[in-house]
Amino acid sequence: MWTLPPPEVRCMNGSVESFYRGAVAGGMFGFVFAPEGAGLLAKLRAPWKPALFAGSWCFLTSLASCVLTRGGIGFPINGAIAGLFSGSAIGMASRWPRDQVMHVALSSAALSTLSHYTMEGPHPSEVARASSTCEAQRGSSPPAIAEAEGAQFSSATSPVRRRLARLLGLR
Repeated sequence: MWTLPPPEVRCMNGSVESFYRGAVAGGMFGFVFAPEGAGLLAKLRAPWKPALFAGSWCFLTSLASCVLTRGGIGFPINGAIAGLFSGSAIGMASRWPRDQVMHVALSSAALSTLSHYTMEGPHPSEVARASSTCEAQRGSSPPAIAEAEGAQFSSATSPVRRRLARLLGLR
């Protein structure tokens, strides 16, 4: 969901796609968890609010993240700021109380940062290096393969660990 569009594609276009993805997911949520005991009209209307809410959140978060990333601000700052922006914009547009807007913005920032973290993953060059090491180890005994797989997992997650260590001030 948080892929950066190519430079020739505007951030708005990728964000509109995110809106539709979020709206479909929110609509499915509203359909599955429709109010029990309600009439047919209420059950048919139930998916619209979650669809608009989820779609709007995805649109605003994707737009802010794309603009920040293209401006040179990377993970995790772009995810946190994009989440704060989308959560506060939705909260203020909904005219929620100030305390609730603050909680929604912070929760949105945490969710956005978490989703950006899951999308970051290992870099393609490290995945290729890990798979070539695995191919070389295929003829080895099972303990050697297990050791090599452990080393591959460690090397694949090392960029994320380095970023977290820098972020937390451990290095």
